[in-house]
Amino acid sequence: MKRIITSLLTICFAVALTACGKISTGEVGVKTNSFNGNVVMAEMPVGMYFEPFNDVEKFTAKDVTLELPDLKVQGSDKLAFKDFDIAVIYSVKPETIAELKVKYRNQYDCVDGECIPGSKLVARLASTAAMDVVSRFDSLTAHQKRDEIRKAIQEKLQAELNARDPDTFQIKEIVISTMLTDQSIEDANRKAVAAQKDLELAQKRVDIAREQALANEQLAKSLTPNLLQMEYVKALNKFAERKDGSSVIILPADFKGMVNVPAK
Repeated sequence: MKRIITSLLTICFAVALTACGKISTGEVGVKTNSFNGNVVMAEMPVGMYFEPFNDVEKFTAKDVTLELPDLKVQGSDKLAFKDFDIAVIYSVKPETIAELKVKYRNQYDCVDGECIPGSKLVARLASTAAMDVVSRFDSLTAHQKRDEIRKAIQEKLQAELNARDPDTFQIKEIVISTMLTDQSIEDANRKAVAAQKDLELAQKRVDIAREQALANEQLAKSLTPNLLQMEYVKALNKFAERKDGSSVIILPADFKGMVNVPAK
């Protein structure tokens, strides 16, 4: 008899221990009836609890950082990214957590006894949003629009969650931690940059040549017959001023006038 009583007391003590617990700051508790599996829709507040007939799960009510590595995304040119990693920072209204548990059974993860509300749902929708957004951008230039892509993913994900559960999820931020294209895309990108620089250099040369041609045209227009005659006379005078007697004057074949050369 003593053994039976001792066994019963041990069982009761073990049940009492498992039925006791504490909801810490930044958490809410969600009770599930141990006999029928029904979820109690009122979240448990911070503090100690004793629930011998209910299973209690503790959910975080703080901001959550959800890492999503190696997403399979491709650009509008159908070229896949070698590596694309994002992180989703979000929170859930504490008073909706029990309802989410019922609506999305098994759509959450638990780590070290603390569960993350809607984590699998958010991960799935974020992956889809990332694939959709990145597919709008060319792979060669996507890295130049990193912030635009990040904002577009956040907006799309928030809209998807709002459509499913209004005023429940809040996407605080999307972080694109890695965005690496395939090596072949990188090579193509470098060639495209080099080609663009060559084109810019060629365009500059064309512009310079055009400006020079324009200047020559303006100069040609300014050379009137009178001006040319004046310059010719000036040149003759310079020849006449030479003291070594080596001046040579070349006259036009049809020259009919007289050249006035100053005496030495």
